[in-house]
Amino acid sequence: MSFLILFNLFGWPLVLGLFALIGGNLPKALICFSISAVVFFIGYRIYQKEESEERRQKEEEFEEHWLLKCKFNSVRESVENQIPENAEPVRKGEYLMWCTDQSLCWFPIELSVGEENFKLVQIPKDQIYFYVESGDVNTIINGTGGNSSYSFLTGFHGKIDPINVSTTIQDTRCIQLYYKENGADNRFDLAFEDLNYLRRLLPGKDYETVARSQTPAPHTPPEKATSDKLKELSDMLANELITQQEYDEARRSLVAKLMQ
Repeated sequence: MSFLILFNLFGWPLVLGLFALIGGNLPKALICFSISAVVFFIGYRIYQKEESEERRQKEEEFEEHWLLKCKFNSVRESVENQIPENAEPVRKGEYLMWCTDQSLCWFPIELSVGEENFKLVQIPKDQIYFYVESGDVNTIINGTGGNSSYSFLTGFHGKIDPINVSTTIQDTRCIQLYYKENGADNRFDLAFEDLNYLRRLLPGKDYETVARSQTPAPHTPPEKATSDKLKELSDMLANELITQQEYDEARRSLVAKLMQ
């Protein structure tokens, strides 16, 4: 209970009892002191109950977290034992990550918020779309000072506060890995320092390479049929664009290709 509530419930009868005692009214003072004592006892018992309940909740939360951490450590140890000896390479950072011939796998190093977050993720390589850099590095410049003193009576005092400039580097870069799991598209964020690591694990899965591989090839018009080419030659001969000899040579060449 707050101090104000305790003062209202316990303090006022005590104050009235003191005034009654000073005024010589002993029966009234005893009644006020009795009321104050009863209120104090009730308030203290309520305070003890609240403290006991809060302590019990903290103990339950601690026990729950401790059991969850024990379970997490057991699962992590089991996962580490499942890593094949030929897995290349193994990373121990925020996540324990490795790559097999077929899949990219990761598991958190530290216990996260809930039990659903510590699970072994195994994504087949053919279900990984790409990884891409995200974020930027920003330089924030903060300046303080430079104020001058001025009075309407005396004017400019000639005093200027020193200028202080501070620079803050804000790095929001990360690596985003896009993949498909259980029929749904997902994204997994890694630290920017993992870029070279992913290049080694997943060659050809960076966004630029994937985008280039999916760019359609330039359109090549289909080759004209032999009959169309012969018709064009006849039209060119009729319009005197080619000679009879050129027509005969081109015609023999087309017929020879057709007979092959």
